[in-house]
Amino acid sequence: MGEINVGYLKNGMVLASDLTDPFGRYLIGRGTAIEARHIRIMKMWGVTSADIEGMDQEHAVLEEFLNIDPDLLPKIQAHVDSLFSVPADGDDKHGALEEIKRLCVLRLAQQIDFGALKLAKLMEVDKKKYYFKASKISQQEKIIPPRDLVDNSVRLSSFPDIYHRIVSIINDTRGSAARLAEVVGNDPGLSATLLKIVNSPFYGLPSKVGSIIRAISLIGNNELSALVVGISVIRYFKNIPPGIVEMKKFWMHSVAAGVFARLLAHHKAGLSEDDLFIAGLLHDIGRLVIFKAFPKTAAFAIQTSLKRRVPLFQVEREVFNYDHAEVAGLLLEKWNFPKPLQQIIKCHHTPLDCQKPVEAAILLLADVLASAMRFGSSGNYFIPPLDKKTWDVLELSPSVLMPCIQQFDRQVEEVLNIFHLDPDSDKKR
Repeated sequence: MGEINVGYLKNGMVLASDLTDPFGRYLIGRGTAIEARHIRIMKMWGVTSADIEGMDQEHAVLEEFLNIDPDLLPKIQAHVDSLFSVPADGDDKHGALEEIKRLCVLRLAQQIDFGALKLAKLMEVDKKKYYFKASKISQQEKIIPPRDLVDNSVRLSSFPDIYHRIVSIINDTRGSAARLAEVVGNDPGLSATLLKIVNSPFYGLPSKVGSIIRAISLIGNNELSALVVGISVIRYFKNIPPGIVEMKKFWMHSVAAGVFARLLAHHKAGLSEDDLFIAGLLHDIGRLVIFKAFPKTAAFAIQTSLKRRVPLFQVEREVFNYDHAEVAGLLLEKWNFPKPLQQIIKCHHTPLDCQKPVEAAILLLADVLASAMRFGSSGNYFIPPLDKKTWDVLELSPSVLMPCIQQFDRQVEEVLNIFHLDPDSDKKR
């Protein structure tokens, strides 16, 4: 008997004990032979693992791996291993990291099977997306301190005022949906996107919604503020020099991190899923500030990261004497975003230094998962390190990871469509 992740369950497996939801409510009785409908019930109620007769997690994983071509498996594993960074404490063998690697291997094997693609071709395409046309790029620009960079290089006052107006109404005890509708209605792009959301399959409403005030009442204040942040920040960073990063891929990675952060927050009581979605969406915007101010040095840093096989944020600290996370924190401070959000994003590569280490650790894990799934890119080829101490702060079981990835696959394209990022023209990498 042993606990098995929901993603590894098969029809015919027998429950060794009663199955309850995360709050202890009875769902399915001991001795039940699992069917597809039972797995759906588990996922619906947030169950991530089940106690199964005569089976444990190790054997369940082994069965999945036995389905992979034995000649191909070691090559896939070697490629996946090459993408992961070793944490500063040198511990890259803890349970969560091993589970993420296993999920990456399974995902890559499925891409090869279903897409009839060879591993070498996938690796070649993957790597090319991080190289530049210029074969030699040198560090030629004068680097300034991060606060000066934010003060002097970014048009801070031009960040859309609509975000602050909406947040002000939301925080006002006298605020109303009518006042919010009036503000939203003055922005045609935001109005159209809001109506698109509530009329999408994500909400599954029986009849079409044509009223802004009705749409606001349906999605709620938190989702409205997340939507405004997303639209505003995408509008703000339009003119990043070409050749540094493809903006659609940048926002795909950012949205992926936001979706993962929201899904992970669901497993921790007392956390705001919408706030962590915003954190995921904004976690790399400091990199855009750097790209815009120092395009040559940024390109040099990316190529150095590839050459030395280390995460980009580590090279940023050497080249600029600060990284994108610090720049993002200062930027959000200038934009008068909430202090907790500033802190979480500033510390997402060093969660244990954060005043809110759990939230910062969730954001780092979301970044790791988005990078591991090869979904978009903010210029970083290697997967950020996740040490055991950071994982332990979360007090989660590795069994939550597979359900999160499965839910991610169902949600992310809908969110990308909301932000007009057209995922169909650039499938998951």
